[in-house]
Amino acid sequence: MNIEARKISLAQRLFAIQQEAILDKIEALLLNESPTLTKEQKKAIDKGLKSLDDGHRIPHEQVMNETKKRYPNLF
Repeated sequence: MNIEARKISLAQRLFAIQQEAILDKIEALLLNESPTLTKEQKKAIDKGLKSLDDGHRIPHEQVMNETKKRYPNLF
C-alpha cells in the first residue's frame, strides 16, 4: 500500500471513531505531547521513588535468578 492509500485508510478510520478519549490520545500523539498521568499513577511513581530513596532495592542479579526459577521457559 502506498503512502497516499495509507493516509486515506487512516483518515477513514479516524472519521469512524466515536470515543472522545481515543481522539484525545490521537491528537496528543499528533501534537507530540506525552499523555497526562492520572493522580493514581503519579502517586504510585512517587511511592516507588520514595522506596528507592529509602534504600529498598533488589539487586538485578537476584531479580533475574528469581525470574529464571519462576519462568524457566522464557530463558
